[in-house]
Amino acid sequence: MCPLRTMLGLLLLGVLGAFPQDGVRRNTCEEGPNHSYDQTTGRCCYRCPEGHTSQQPCAQGSSDCRKQCDPDYYLDRDGRCK
Repeated sequence: MCPLRTMLGLLLLGVLGAFPQDGVRRNTCEEGPNHSYDQTTGRCCYRCPEGHTSQQPCAQGSSDCRKQCDPDYYLDRDGRCK
């Protein structure tokens, strides 16, 4: 009976250790719907609008996004695909 209690105790400790200790989910962002949690950087990053791509690994705002051109095109200084 004692080994069974020990095993159940260790199992309970393992389950409790799987939850964040501060009670806050780490994969949520409070910045709003335009942000999402990035597991690679461990931060909340701005989601660039469709047709735009981030210039940084974790964009912090719309200024970090730029228009994405189709293949064989480039973005000129005015922000137009040519």
